[in-house]
Amino acid sequence: PITASEVTLALPPVPFYKLTQNTVRYEHRDTKDGKDRPSANTRELPVTRAYVDKSVLDDRFIAERRPIFFGVSGVMEEAGRVADIADETAGTACVTEVVSETDDSAVRAAFDAFLRESVRVKEDGKITTRQIWRVWAARWGADPDEPFIAGVRYSDVAGRVRAILGVAAAKNPTRVEGRLQRYWSGYTI
Repeated sequence: PITASEVTLALPPVPFYKLTQNTVRYEHRDTKDGKDRPSANTRELPVTRAYVDKSVLDDRFIAERRPIFFGVSGVMEEAGRVADIADETAGTACVTEVVSETDDSAVRAAFDAFLRESVRVKEDGKITTRQIWRVWAARWGADPDEPFIAGVRYSDVAGRVRAILGVAAAKNPTRVEGRLQRYWSGYTI
């Protein structure tokens, strides 16, 4: 169990569900229409399923089918502190980030502004999600192979481009920069 002094928010424990070859599965379940089914995520149960590598848990803990507990810590006040933690732990760091709905809309607005200032009309241009992501990553000094940079997920790029430019991607993918991929015609970055 996690005490209130250890985290900003302590979530309800997720009960043991089953053991597989490599993992222990924890899951809240409900009976609906006479069938045992996984519970839906709700405000009361924000985490309803978790998988834990069996090798990191004590055999006795698994045998006793104990629940697993989650807690949410507040965001660190100084971004520079993350680097300090990494140095202190000789290259291993565990950082938890919490983004509220307000922060999410601010991040979306910043990414939308980036798109408006960076994407330009070009008659024979073809712009892809990968190209946009590389420029976004460069702006933040991040690795473009990361799926999450400065509050934005790679998977969100296409939707934001569609919303800002008001145009759908080409129906059929084509080779752009040597890769078969979808693109938006008539734009460059």
